[in-house]
Amino acid sequence: MVRSSSNFVRPTQFVLAAIVAVVTVAILAHAAQPLATPNRLSYPYKVAPGANSGPITPASNIPVMILADQIGTDCDCDNVGSSLMTVVNSSNDHELVWNGFESDGGGLTEGFSPSAGTHIMYIDFSHVVDLEVSNATSFHVHNAGSETYNGTVTLIW
Repeated sequence: MVRSSSNFVRPTQFVLAAIVAVVTVAILAHAAQPLATPNRLSYPYKVAPGANSGPITPASNIPVMILADQIGTDCDCDNVGSSLMTVVNSSNDHELVWNGFESDGGGLTEGFSPSAGTHIMYIDFSHVVDLEVSNATSFHVHNAGSETYNGTVTLIW
């Protein structure tokens, strides 16, 4: 009787080991998902007093993170700053939708609009350089100051 029981135990161990191996491989195959590298575009700007940069169009129907910074001026006025927001270029609503943080104590910003000239967020310390709606699908950097300012607007999605 002892021999017949050991004949039964050994194949059972192999079957259990095979089941464990199959389940382990299935779990590992599910866990090893590829990571997607985000898309990124940077738009350097140098905007004269009272002028706008060219239009910047975020990708449609997905949230796009906007990092905007102002790093210098032609007048050496130290009017630097940075801002962060998320924008959606909504093809369903035909407008830009945004929320985020304005530079230097400007606080939270949020809104939606297809109308040109609508303020989105300030980039600089003095709140004279901002992002504004260009049209229903794009925005631009606007300089309401009396000096030429420059910086970068980066889009990540």
